[in-house]
Amino acid sequence: MIKVVGIDPGLAGTGVGVIQGNRKDILGYSFGSIATKAKDPIHFRLHEIYSKILEFLCEQKPDYVIIEDIYSLEKYPESGIMLGKVSGVILLAVHTAGLNMEEIPVREAKKSFPEMEMPINIRWNEPFETS
Repeated sequence: MIKVVGIDPGLAGTGVGVIQGNRKDILGYSFGSIATKAKDPIHFRLHEIYSKILEFLCEQKPDYVIIEDIYSLEKYPESGIMLGKVSGVILLAVHTAGLNMEEIPVREAKKSFPEMEMPINIRWNEPFETS
């Protein structure tokens, strides 16, 4: 059995998904998001993402973490810089949790599990549920 956590970095909402299975079948999955408030200072929002990701990773104890690589449209370079900051605190959380990880391109991540694009809130105290 293997458990993988996937993370889609975002300042307003960071997507998180958990997939559990064997080499042949997906046996269960769960997904949600970490939302931050636009009125809060950037350092507070980054700390909130870092601490919630770290807590979640320590609870789930995945075998592997996949992080969606950042991208930026040429006409919005500031969004790429901000995603870089978010990605940085996520990478730090994964490292602090002592987990193996890999960054993958956005297109590869989106085509793998398109049905998981609908955000919901993670219930931090509930166990992983199989579907």
